[in-house]
Amino acid sequence: MRLPTKSFAVLVIFSASMASAAENLDGSVPLLCAATEAIGCTMEQDCVKGSAKTVNLPTLIRIDAEKKRVQSHRQGGNERVSEIVSIHQNENTVVFFGIDGNQGWNLALNKTTGQMTATASSEGSGYIVFGVCTPI
Repeated sequence: MRLPTKSFAVLVIFSASMASAAENLDGSVPLLCAATEAIGCTMEQDCVKGSAKTVNLPTLIRIDAEKKRVQSHRQGGNERVSEIVSIHQNENTVVFFGIDGNQGWNLALNKTTGQMTATASSEGSGYIVFGVCTPI
């Protein structure tokens, strides 16, 4: 899949900062994550694959583990705040879990590369988001 120019620029900036920031990818400092690809499915329709915007998901996600909250930003300026219910980690991965309304979500973050995979689901629908995170 070909990334839009704006998504590619964000990915390049995030990737360039990852080499020096890997030690801070454990949730000890706030993180900014950019969604680079997403898949959305419902029981009534086929799955849709594309950018986060394509499946009506936020393009930027700010994680503040200390405050136990996730802020998401959609194109057009819509912002949403969700509570982090729990955080678990091992040597390589930190996983954030939360509930937002009737939807459960989780975000798994590779502490070395900054690559992330997030999922969200509710009755009859589910989403998978791929992206990259960097400390802010």
